[in-house]
Amino acid sequence: MKVIVDMLTHKRIREKVKVLLGGNAVTKEFAEEIGADAAALNAVEGVEICKKWMQKS
Repeated sequence: MKVIVDMLTHKRIREKVKVLLGGNAVTKEFAEEIGADAAALNAVEGVEICKKWMQKS
């Protein structure tokens, strides 16, 4: 997963996209550690995070 975040940064498009990790094996701390914007435990939580992002834009 960190490889993807690093690739987005290397390609200079990281600031244009949001990175959301998901699943029971992923923690918010891990997401922060690798530079992702958020982590969701399940799809419902993921949708709620995306809705909040859309309201801010």
